[in-house]
Amino acid sequence: ARRLRLRSDYHVPAVLWPVLVANSGDGKSPAFHAAMKPMIDLQSEASKQFNVELAAYKVALAEWKRLASDERGDPPDLPVMTHHYLSDSTAEAIALRLSETPRGLLVAVDEFRGLVGSFNAHKGGRGNDLESWLSFYDAGAAKIDRKTSIPPTMFIPRAFVAAMGTIQLPVLRTLLDPAMIGCGFAARLLLAMPTIRR
Repeated sequence: ARRLRLRSDYHVPAVLWPVLVANSGDGKSPAFHAAMKPMIDLQSEASKQFNVELAAYKVALAEWKRLASDERGDPPDLPVMTHHYLSDSTAEAIALRLSETPRGLLVAVDEFRGLVGSFNAHKGGRGNDLESWLSFYDAGAAKIDRKTSIPPTMFIPRAFVAAMGTIQLPVLRTLLDPAMIGCGFAARLLLAMPTIRR
């Protein structure tokens, strides 16, 4: 909902990709779950509301089906769940949810390596998820085409995607290879590594 205007023609969105770096057993997951609690609470309420609407939809659909075909009219609309965050990080899944959530989404994964490891996985390594993610950082327009999607083309005027997760230091070293550094993905990460307490 807000952007920082650095110049009259240059606006920066509040996109953050924080990643907590710590060794295994240092308490990354409890910190992650504490940070996620408000989002999980929002999603829980959205899920409850969706279940109420889904139950009403099933009743309305059954009544619609009982009518004679010349009396039916249009079937009732299937309710849509409000999404506050995602754990699935393919560009296609994100675009689908962004089309229903104009203010943007959070992609939250306890293991950040899983997010990056899923890039292009659905196309045998030949997709463009990494490029889509680089575009998400600027919250600009995104147009994603998939032959098997419904709809096959999704256009998001303002693709705002925040991301957060945790990662172990040895895994981070392997993740930040020259390609990830060269394309600018690594520079977009907000890395924090607390002092290890014995």
